[in-house]
Amino acid sequence: MLTITYLVGPPASGKLTIGLELSAMTGAALIDNHLINDPIFLAYGADGRTPLPEWIWDLVAQVREATMTAVSRATKTTSHIFTNYLSDDPSEGQVEAGTVIGYVGATGNTTGPHLHLEVRRGGEGLDATIDPAGWLASKGLRP
Repeated sequence: MLTITYLVGPPASGKLTIGLELSAMTGAALIDNHLINDPIFLAYGADGRTPLPEWIWDLVAQVREATMTAVSRATKTTSHIFTNYLSDDPSEGQVEAGTVIGYVGATGNTTGPHLHLEVRRGGEGLDATIDPAGWLASKGLRP
């Protein structure tokens, strides 16, 4: 059965570790920024302290594009685990009204089409999960 898992969190929150565990348990292919960036950084000799040159991001983009092309052409039975970082910087990730931020779908073990949305306060893990409908309403939005 095809499953798509999406792990979101700030750097050093354990997305890669959890993704590796899930991949080992399920056989799903893990697509993580470390697995895309690290071969380029290693080949360049990045030490984690010295700023990276601007041109290196062009190479990272090429690897990311090739990876996503492979994902889009994967067999219909290949499951994937994706990781992502959402910034705490309010200026990043802002969307305008009407911007698509997700799609309804029915992948994995589900009873029908749905969109999974979680809202967490303060990055405190599952204990910080709050009701998205209430949070959206508190922002003047209608879920």
